[in-house]
Amino acid sequence: MSGLGTLNEHHLVQILQHLAPIDAKCFWPIARNEIFSTLAETYWEHHSRRVFGLSELQGPDGSVSSWHKLFRSWHKVLLQLSTSMGSAAVRSGQLALPHVRWMAVWRRIRSWLSSTPGAERIHDSLRSEAKDLSPLEQMGAVPQVMDCWRLVDGQDAPLDPQVAHMTRSMRAMTDGDEWSLGLFGGYQAYEHEVCTVFLPLVAALSITEHFCNILQARVPELKEVLQGKLIFAASYNVTKVFFVDLSDGLVYIFTRNPRSPLELAIPRGKPGDGLLRWFEEYAQRLHSTFYTMDCLRPEAHPLLCGISLFPKTAPELKVCTTRGVEVQASCIYMPEHQAGWTYSIALRLVGTFEERGFDSCQLLSRHWEIQEDGKECERTHGDGVIGLFPILVEGGWLKNRESDPHGQYEGHGRVDGLFRYQSCSGRNASMRGTFGGHLTFVPGTRKSPQGEAFQVRVEPMRLQVPTFMY
Repeated sequence: MSGLGTLNEHHLVQILQHLAPIDAKCFWPIARNEIFSTLAETYWEHHSRRVFGLSELQGPDGSVSSWHKLFRSWHKVLLQLSTSMGSAAVRSGQLALPHVRWMAVWRRIRSWLSSTPGAERIHDSLRSEAKDLSPLEQMGAVPQVMDCWRLVDGQDAPLDPQVAHMTRSMRAMTDGDEWSLGLFGGYQAYEHEVCTVFLPLVAALSITEHFCNILQARVPELKEVLQGKLIFAASYNVTKVFFVDLSDGLVYIFTRNPRSPLELAIPRGKPGDGLLRWFEEYAQRLHSTFYTMDCLRPEAHPLLCGISLFPKTAPELKVCTTRGVEVQASCIYMPEHQAGWTYSIALRLVGTFEERGFDSCQLLSRHWEIQEDGKECERTHGDGVIGLFPILVEGGWLKNRESDPHGQYEGHGRVDGLFRYQSCSGRNASMRGTFGGHLTFVPGTRKSPQGEAFQVRVEPMRLQVPTFMY
């Protein structure tokens, strides 16, 4: 090593750049003079650019002060996501790696899943990196799309038996399996159940072939529309299906409308990075609690918990309190369903008995005001909500024959937490409007009222087609 001191900086740089990062780790501790310190930064800049494609000192958690720290920070992330890929990166220094934005987004998603109560099973369903991406290369996929599967090859989650057969590789759902483990979340309205699974590449290729063949046999004109697109995510029953355009990365949802079969699920932007931007937005929504773990089908027993796509933050979540009854309301646009939107109403008592004047109250009726932008308001009335008349009490609600006369829930007794139900609102011509109104409650119960009935406001929810769809 002492002979290196006779070389000028130019020659040293030429020599050192041929060292793999793992070899450089052994060399730098014995070369700590000022010249070598400068050369070290040149070396780590070279490998940060070559291995990770970095051009500035921006690490996964913000800016860093040196190229060496930059390399180490991204290498640490890579090791967390793929031990084999991380080891190979420091041994060769020439490995083709996923873009650091993909590394960052998968790190965020995995960290949220592993740290959020109830989401551990979704985290455990994520598979390691795909072994063979050549089918995507042959189909002309841009690198930003292929990188999605370089780090995580979909989920190991059960599907409807017919759908599992179409994938040729995923297991069929049996008694006891849950449909609520989809990475991209879901919702339920009546018998419409959605929870979207990230598909392993082999399954994605197979289900795309089967699905598109069926569609094209029914509607030949769809062949051109579906050309070059891959199904990368679908609900367990293919009620909801997401396509990615392999040539530009744009994400679409299948609508089941022959006149407009695909609806864009992301704003147009830089060519190629559409799928990545879709993932980044989703990760941001998880970390900002816009989406949370919650029960997807409130009346199911046992509760089916998954990532709920009903917004949990303002302005999409509307919260209003009247006479101590709090109403939380939000809605989801459903491009795959003729109803257009599903909405969630959650109810609970807040405050004290002294403030409210009662310790329980029961829902009597609903009054909805549905207004398309620029049109007259439509008003509807009805008893209860979807056949239920919840009795709210401190900290929960009562489940009995009075509140559930049609036996939609199993068993009777007190249920802790909010009463929640989900229903649908129809489409309108402009696909823009509002949905709100009020609920009528009576202190006590319908059979034993303890005061005059009162109205509880439901703040209007905005009905619109969002720019990002999940």
